[in-house]
Amino acid sequence: MLDLRVGDPEKDNPANGAAWPVSRTIRAEVIYHLLADRPNTRKVHAKGVQLNGARIEGQLDFESARLDRPLLLFGCHFEAPIIFLDARTGPIGLTEFHFPGLRGDRVVVDGSLSL
Repeated sequence: MLDLRVGDPEKDNPANGAAWPVSRTIRAEVIYHLLADRPNTRKVHAKGVQLNGARIEGQLDFESARLDRPLLLFGCHFEAPIIFLDARTGPIGLTEFHFPGLRGDRVVVDGSLSL
């Protein structure tokens, strides 16, 4: 778990994430490459990608992707909608987050889905 929170409830509130510093920012394409880019998935721990208190920059777009590892994001701020159209995934946990939308038409989740 990469925990980027600062320990102040107001500063850690995902609704305020647009103002978080660059040190709390993860590019969406990095998360994509860790989970959906087939050569890289073998390098990711079986527990998957776990982030707490991160601002996700760009669009997390897993359309038609296959995710073999869990995606667990807690208290994160997303600047663009999250897309899981036609994806097949392992467990997904998106809790206590702020985001402008979610598209998940025809997504198949092999495991739990926590929103």
